[in-house]
Amino acid sequence: MKNLEIIKQAFDWTDCDEWLAPENDWSTPIHCRLVTAEIDWVMEHHGWAWHTCIQAGGNIGLWPACYATKFERVITFEPAADSFSCMYSNLSCVDNVTMHNAAVGDSNNPVTLKYPPNKQDRSGACYVEPDNQGAIPQIRIDDLEGIGRVDLIHLDIEGRELFALHGAERTIKKHKPTIVLENRPLSHMQVSPLHAVDWLKSFGYKIVAQRQQDILLKL
Repeated sequence: MKNLEIIKQAFDWTDCDEWLAPENDWSTPIHCRLVTAEIDWVMEHHGWAWHTCIQAGGNIGLWPACYATKFERVITFEPAADSFSCMYSNLSCVDNVTMHNAAVGDSNNPVTLKYPPNKQDRSGACYVEPDNQGAIPQIRIDDLEGIGRVDLIHLDIEGRELFALHGAERTIKKHKPTIVLENRPLSHMQVSPLHAVDWLKSFGYKIVAQRQQDILLKL
């Protein structure tokens, strides 16, 4: 792990003494500079309800840490063990974030972690694939208990957004949250990112805003 002094210098939303990132990940400092701007964009279009936020693709904890300053509770998922370990340490002083070292999907079957070619040094680029022999647990959002009212679901899970939405159908129909999806075609993806958008549109969701590679939808 490496200590990221840049985070301490750039952000004032945490009292944690230090921030850690996987030792071989060169992209994290760049990612840090983008988070607050995107959080502000989400908040601008989200609305007024600030109960529970479900965020998948927690990485080293930047997203859930930011959301924790807005929402009563944040539930985050990160399947990569090294990134999760950093996040667990980074958010040790944040008391309204629940962290899962797991993937989100449409079943409870295990998955395995993979990296695109030539991106083994980017923790945020890893993705999961179904694998009955896999070591990483998979959780359906609909199976989460005692989470209160869900007002925002933000999925940045490298092409698995549609599967995570299928596993959150009951939650979405009940709470009608704002939903943010990554819209970035990837070579390993089984379905287009727009399939997730079309699936949400079938329930009445509409695209409210787009920013770079992200889409924000609301009812």
